[in-house]
Amino acid sequence: MTAFFDRTPSFLPGGGLSVPGNTALDKIFAISDAGPSSATTIASSEQHLQANTLDNRIFNETSFYKTYTAAVAMHLTGEWRDNFFKQIDRLIDPENWDDEDELISRASFQTLIKLVTLPNVTVRPSINVSQFGDAMATWARPEGRLTVYCRPNENIQWVVQSEENGFWESATGQTHLSRLLPAIEPYGVTKWLKNPPKQNTETSAMEITSSAT
Repeated sequence: MTAFFDRTPSFLPGGGLSVPGNTALDKIFAISDAGPSSATTIASSEQHLQANTLDNRIFNETSFYKTYTAAVAMHLTGEWRDNFFKQIDRLIDPENWDDEDELISRASFQTLIKLVTLPNVTVRPSINVSQFGDAMATWARPEGRLTVYCRPNENIQWVVQSEENGFWESATGQTHLSRLLPAIEPYGVTKWLKNPPKQNTETSAMEITSSAT
């Protein structure tokens, strides 16, 4: 029977056993020989490295999000952009990060920005991210909810939940971003995406005066 380790063992300076060419075992034995304090130091160093890596990833992706938004959505007001990125910052806050959290992929973010800058979309959605790194834009109302999953290359999946005559109904579909509004039109939710027109107070005052006379 072939032995599990067929290399000739040798001894480390500290007395630990080393199998030539097996780096993983060398590290284990070296840590064991060095004592608990050394193992704790190595674990702490690895955690610090992981934290730095996460901070770097978040910094790089946030920089991309803001640069891309500034280049594509120049007509958005400063207030709109500030509030939008406050949502993004809260979403990827390192202090509240969980190991299962995901960053929004760049391709998904590009679709998200094109979604929120459509001419008929003037209400800013709440933003979240799926376990696959897809941005999720949600418009919630007392009477229902619309969620759009932003996929690469302007592909989207939409989910509508709405109340009709006391019953809750749901529907979903996949389409290209350019087809979103026609796709959800039958469900009466396109109005959720647009702010109501501002009333012309001057005109209203004239109408009141005319009716009074």
